[in-house]
Amino acid sequence: MKKILSLIKFLLLMGMMLCFVIYLSAVFRPRKTDFPNDTTRKVSGFYALEEYSMDILFMGTSHTYYGFNPSVIYEKTGLNSYVFAGECQPISVTYHYLVEALKTQKPKLIVLDVFALLPSANKCQTDGIIKVNVENLKFSRNKIDALKLIKNENLWENLLDVSIYKERWNEITEEDFKYPVENHFNEDFGYTTGYPVDSPLYVREKIVSDEIAMPEREDLKYLFQIFNMAKEHEIELLLVKTPYYETLEEHHITNYLFQEAEEYGFHTLDFNQYYDELNYVFDRDGDVWHCNVRGAWKVSNMLADYVFEHFQISIQKSIYEDAYHAQYIKTIQNLFWSEIEAEHYLEYLQQMNMTFLVNYKGKNECNLTNKQWELLKKIGIHPFDPQQDYLAIVNNGEIIYELNQKKDFTEWVTVDDVPLTVSSYDSFVSYDTGEEIFEFNHYGLNILVVDLKTKQLLDKISLDTVWGFEILR
Repeated sequence: MKKILSLIKFLLLMGMMLCFVIYLSAVFRPRKTDFPNDTTRKVSGFYALEEYSMDILFMGTSHTYYGFNPSVIYEKTGLNSYVFAGECQPISVTYHYLVEALKTQKPKLIVLDVFALLPSANKCQTDGIIKVNVENLKFSRNKIDALKLIKNENLWENLLDVSIYKERWNEITEEDFKYPVENHFNEDFGYTTGYPVDSPLYVREKIVSDEIAMPEREDLKYLFQIFNMAKEHEIELLLVKTPYYETLEEHHITNYLFQEAEEYGFHTLDFNQYYDELNYVFDRDGDVWHCNVRGAWKVSNMLADYVFEHFQISIQKSIYEDAYHAQYIKTIQNLFWSEIEAEHYLEYLQQMNMTFLVNYKGKNECNLTNKQWELLKKIGIHPFDPQQDYLAIVNNGEIIYELNQKKDFTEWVTVDDVPLTVSSYDSFVSYDTGEEIFEFNHYGLNILVVDLKTKQLLDKISLDTVWGFEILR
């Protein structure tokens, strides 16, 4: 009995020591949370989700987390989604991410991008990338198996990596000690915003070819393991490829991967075949590999339509409704603030269920072309007498209030149960929600974009209607 008790004490002591080393490893592990593609935030954010709360999981490489915006998916479909992906993640690691995901989630649909299996991905899929993708997973048999993918290195050193990061001792703060035991909700739901840069536009024609080519990769077997796991758990799977500079060889490999998926009864969607339908232009909407916020808006909207059309997923009241809406508002602001062309700006307005407060002071001629008037009509601004003051409230494409005459006044209008006080006097116009006053005092055609749900001003612009059709901020 004494020997048994001694053994139990020894095992308990060893277990406590192991737990302590696991904890220290999490403390010492660098968290690059200032980086937009940080894997730490995406993994810890996944663990912060309520169990069985996600309808859709997006999986794959950085093409996935730059390409799919869960807030856009939610606004269009009412479905909860999270991007559980990693930087240049090999398909073998994606398989282990799926194993991890199914411990706490039961998604109805998995959207898997295939870039990891294409030749271009070879440039970045190193042992270091595997370590970065795996190190923040919780300690488990699955994490051990994932770390075994790193060849010719010490497994236990990678698993209990306090020894690797011990040089950070002088950098450790109180926050580092708290991090492993705190909940870290990811308000972006794993999505990363790519910001447009000033680059020459590159008109790229889609590649049209039915030929197939097998990828020369040892890890192709993991794709079929993902297929089998989806079948086993009765989860729908959609294989996709987001827009990027694909080669002819990679197009043929994608054809092969899609063919295999379809033989399993899964769906496929290659966004590189829909440049025209998306109005997707390189490098305006994305660069060589990644969508920026504009490209992700277009891709996410098309995906939402595809999901709505092809999958029967019941919609439940979401505990994340406010968080998705906050991210959606942030997305819209990023879209607006990065846009300098009036035509594209109005295209965004046309797609959004927002409220537009419109004002024009009747002092100038409106030298707009028929095409420009047509663009304005699509968002609910119809031709008006440019010698008169013009006011309008447009809500979800419907004109709620409109006035085209000169006079000072104060009136009350209700939009989506929100009362607005509209005032005009001495070339000055304001809209008062009771919580915030939105004001116009510029010449030209003024547009305020307001989210009445949060009573938040999303953007404020003036369109030059005399000398051109430009955005004035």
